[in-house]
Amino acid sequence: MNTVNDAPDNIFNQTNNLEKQSRGERRTMKTLENFGFKLSKKIIKVKIGKKRQIWVINYPEVYQSQNYNSLLIFGDAKIGRVTSI
Repeated sequence: MNTVNDAPDNIFNQTNNLEKQSRGERRTMKTLENFGFKLSKKIIKVKIGKKRQIWVINYPEVYQSQNYNSLLIFGDAKIGRVTSI
């Protein structure tokens, strides 16, 4: 008999992701795919620096355009430390 621990991780994570997304989020992701954006799973952390502030996004959802050199980044941004000033 299979238990939850014996199940492959990707199947378990996919079902949890579907439950967490609202209808609006699902529609938005489908629209992004229609515009030619693909989900990039290689990016773990994003740092955005501007003047004396740095924003850090851990484990973001990053969509990369196939046609242009542009990225869409979704995630919880936190203010990081600026040590080089």
